[in-house]
Amino acid sequence: MLFAVPSFLWPVNCNLINMTSVYGADITQQHYACADMVRIVCESTSELAILLEIWESGGVVQTSFPIAAGSAIAIAIEKTEVAAQVTKCEADHDFGYIIDINVASPKQWFPRGYIPAWHSPEVETAVNSGSLVC
Repeated sequence: MLFAVPSFLWPVNCNLINMTSVYGADITQQHYACADMVRIVCESTSELAILLEIWESGGVVQTSFPIAAGSAIAIAIEKTEVAAQVTKCEADHDFGYIIDINVASPKQWFPRGYIPAWHSPEVETAVNSGSLVC
């Protein structure tokens, strides 16, 4: 069964969401809400995580385990891994840990090397035209 997503449930212009008030994050760059699934690789551990926010040199991920600030990690996105460093890790009460990261090579990251599905021109066109159907 197909049904249309009501416009109040889907941000009309996802790319216009400004997240610059996030404490501890790089506020010199525009931040975007994301909610994409990515794989975090840290030493011998690997798990799926939620990429909550993204900007040109980093992002915020939610994991089920802590990763110390200063730790090197890799973020597996699409068919590549992007090296990054943890800049902050905080417990998120009942939902694991919120981790700020800086990527080592912004060329592999948003928006040049990786574009989340919600930010694709096809999705934005469908949302803006009202033709998005789930």
